[in-house]
Amino acid sequence: MMFTFRGFIRLLILFPAIYAYRQHLELTIKGSEEIIEQAVESLQKSLDKDLLSLDITKERKEGHFVELQVHGKTWTKGIDNQMMMPAQKEHIGGVIVETIRGAGIDHARAFQDPALHAQKWRELAHELVQHRLENPGVLKKFVAGDEHRFALFYNDEGGMANHHAAVIVSLARREMEGAEVIIIDCTHDVFKCGEYVDVAHFPTLRYYRDKKLQKAWTTELDMMTVEDISDLVIRSIDDTVHRVNEDLVPYWREGMLEGYGHPLDTVHLFFGHDENEEAYRRYQETAEALKGHYTFGALIDEKVSQWATHPAIITMKPQDTETKAVAHHKEWTVEALTRYIRFSSRPLLHDLSKPREAVEAIDSDCVLLFLFDPKMAVAARPLYELAQDIEYRETVPLVVGTVNGTSPFGLAFSTWAGLKQFDRAQWVLVNHNEEIDVAYVLPVDPEKPLDLKKFVKKPEEMAKARESTLHLDFLKNVALGENFEDCRGMASRKWHEPGTLPRPPLHNEAHDEL
Repeated sequence: MMFTFRGFIRLLILFPAIYAYRQHLELTIKGSEEIIEQAVESLQKSLDKDLLSLDITKERKEGHFVELQVHGKTWTKGIDNQMMMPAQKEHIGGVIVETIRGAGIDHARAFQDPALHAQKWRELAHELVQHRLENPGVLKKFVAGDEHRFALFYNDEGGMANHHAAVIVSLARREMEGAEVIIIDCTHDVFKCGEYVDVAHFPTLRYYRDKKLQKAWTTELDMMTVEDISDLVIRSIDDTVHRVNEDLVPYWREGMLEGYGHPLDTVHLFFGHDENEEAYRRYQETAEALKGHYTFGALIDEKVSQWATHPAIITMKPQDTETKAVAHHKEWTVEALTRYIRFSSRPLLHDLSKPREAVEAIDSDCVLLFLFDPKMAVAARPLYELAQDIEYRETVPLVVGTVNGTSPFGLAFSTWAGLKQFDRAQWVLVNHNEEIDVAYVLPVDPEKPLDLKKFVKKPEEMAKARESTLHLDFLKNVALGENFEDCRGMASRKWHEPGTLPRPPLHNEAHDEL
């Protein structure tokens, strides 16, 4: 049944509140052509096409109440709900707006509940892991060969991290060449699995070659994707350091390496004149210790001094929009090189509007500095310059990033970080090394550039402290939720129809009061 014009006029009461909350809500009315035309004309000055969307698609009258069928988009997921509103209530606008806001926020949080996600990942793991081996003893025969072999040990009762690992490895194994992969289900005999893997750490991915354990990965699996697993396998079985000639440098600069089906985010290339020089030996040691996680190359040429500083490591970042490369040419100890490789491999400037990068930023246990900009109009050059100040950031535990003010997750992340206003550009500093996370917020003044290093060093002298509620586990669930949606369509068997999995109820205080 379509909306009546009388009912539509009642809904017009919504728009003063919606306009005040325009950064958070977009309302769409679906009805007859006449109603839509009147809606466009009446709401032209009020409706601001922005973030969360709400579609009211159906109306059904029942006694003195009207049922509204609502579909909306919250910060992280879509919501479906039915609202029973009094048909004759004069001021339903504020009630509906507050209902949507409250229910949307609560739903976004409830939907990321670990128990619910664990069930989803478990069901997906059961569908995808078709070659699960319940007898870990077969591993003896599996590792007896000389080929490159990988084994994932996981516990089906161990929660979402285990199921996530089983899914991504199962999907990645279909694209792997030159390596064999099995998945060991330790659920029924964790003690027997203990002969091969530390039973306190599930899931664990282990790499065997020549009948020996070469590498093992545990907690790193939490945030890996199918692509990450494929890259890890390629790096593990490939040469530790690729020999590069002058003709190949342009390809490395763009992250285009043979064997990878996509451009790499980061590659490290050593420039030197002699493979016997001390710097190159230290580089090789570092590459061997970090093998699997990063891609290393070396250009050794006696004439390198004619066109490049040497010895030097140039880190190419082709996917970075601002920083295409950084360099290291000073201290050549393994410790210094390891620190540099790990640091330079991260995004120098995190996009905290993306759940995975937000998780990485918080998981680093560093001070977090980011620029929130609702219009993306503020010149962020000082932030880019700070991000590229390698010497400063190697001594100061700092993660630098930006938040897109028109991104739903960006708004959610900023709220949890301690931000309270969303209509202006602001600097936000979060110190989550303390027992209670503390945030400091300063408005951006284009006329008076902020000394960011001073703000990082003594934020309490420049802004009042406020509590931050950033939760790493919650953000991991958000990111895993995105991965889950990506993997769902790749399942080998039919997925559950919408609505067959349990979903948390929408909390509706306004409805309760009615």
